[in-house]
Amino acid sequence: AEVSESTDIADGQSAANSTPATLAESTAATEVSEKTINKTITDEALGTTIKVNKVRRNVTFNSDLSNLGKSQTSFAVEVTVTAGEKYGSTISGSIFKLLTGSKTTYESDVPFTEYIAKEKLTVFETPTRGKSATGWLFYYVSNEQAGDAALRYT
Repeated sequence: AEVSESTDIADGQSAANSTPATLAESTAATEVSEKTINKTITDEALGTTIKVNKVRRNVTFNSDLSNLGKSQTSFAVEVTVTAGEKYGSTISGSIFKLLTGSKTTYESDVPFTEYIAKEKLTVFETPTRGKSATGWLFYYVSNEQAGDAALRYT
């Protein structure tokens, strides 16, 4: 069974195929903002639960990529995933998509390794059947397209 559900990381609402909503008011490119979401999506068919815990906007790019931070807005989303026990489905970070006004969203923790180390964050790793994992997913999009955001699980 395919589940396509979005969690609006602006106000914590969840709806199938929802339209993204504004994450936060515009902030300076160097100012990290954090918002608690605490919204859970349940995939009844697989017995999997996904909780979006919080989102950070404008996380710092690595020092050798500081120019990228001038044209891109970054997002870090903390999720807790509990994999179902019945099926051996894989709930990896790649099944989550950040929806914005942009046609191109880059998904990678590589440009943020310095920030991850400094903040002592755990990058999301796939949980095994019946187990839970909590970690961060990282994205960046062009500044012009970064006003609205939602996290989609498919």
